Amino acid sequence: MKGLSKPSYTKYITRTLKRFDDRNTGFSRGAVEGDKYRLMFQNGVDNVAKKLPGKTILDHAIGAAARTPDLMFRKTAYARNEPPAINKKYRLQTPDPIAMTKIIKNMARWIGSDLVAVTKLNPSWIYTNWGLHNVMYTNAAKEGD
Repeated sequence: MKGLSKPSYTKYITRTLKRFDDRNTGFSRGAVEGDKYRLMFQNGVDNVAKKLPGKTILDHAIGAAARTPDLMFRKTAYARNEPPAINKKYRLQTPDPIAMTKIIKNMARWIGSDLVAVTKLNPSWIYTNWGLHNVMYTNAAKEGD
């Protein structure tokens, strides 16, 4: 695996980005403003009957199949019927980045990953707050957290 001296996106993103609130995404706003997300899904189903190019039953099935791993992961591994239990009391006294990286890579390989890499997280890629759409599908936090 080749390491990069700087992220490849820097040729496209040339200034500091302001972090974005998930409550302002189309999916979260659509869930709040008349449940437009479900309406969008229903429109997709209705388009199958109209036999529009790219809107066939096969196209719809492929789209649903592509979303299945995400939805199953949210329902089983990540989402719960109650808020997740999070350890806020105990922390590693002297975290060793090299040892932690090894643990992460071993676990990723154990669940089936062929190629694993670890990098620094750019905070610009993380929402500032949870929006309703993600809350509806995960129950892992409350809107605004």
